[in-house]
Amino acid sequence: MPQLVSSHVKHVPYYLSDMIMVIMFMRVYEVCRLYERYHEYRNVNSKAILRKFGVESGRMFTMKCELYFNSNTFIVILFSLSVTILAFILRVFELPFEQSATQKSLLGYKCNIHDFGSAIWLTAITITTVGYGDIWPHTVGGQLTCVTIALWGAFVVSLLIMVTTQVFDFNKKE
Repeated sequence: MPQLVSSHVKHVPYYLSDMIMVIMFMRVYEVCRLYERYHEYRNVNSKAILRKFGVESGRMFTMKCELYFNSNTFIVILFSLSVTILAFILRVFELPFEQSATQKSLLGYKCNIHDFGSAIWLTAITITTVGYGDIWPHTVGGQLTCVTIALWGAFVVSLLIMVTTQVFDFNKKE
């Protein structure tokens, strides 16, 4: 008789309230849009000056200005918000597995993400592409979130390298 091999991915039920909570937490994006809309480079005077030079004052221009003039602050805020939001989403996806694993602890289930600190740890080591392997997601939602974290981490780390390169560049006087 063939022996069935169990997958390491566990299927757990998600509640609609959990999914709505993830969508509500993603509304931080709206706060970023609001900041971008009322930024100092988007007021009437700035738009008039930029139009003279043929430059459109949009979202990308605002982000470039922030990266150029306030690069350190921008990177720290981007990294902190990314880790917090993505760790929260990861925790929401892994919470049903943790609850079922504590009920079935006699069957050999082991939960790695015990609390929000563990989710922050997993998010931080994934976003920085270190990946120690001591904590891993057990659910499909958690694994998809970790893939998103890794892709977003490549972008954030490349911005960090760009800012670090600008700090160590010579200026015209040097």
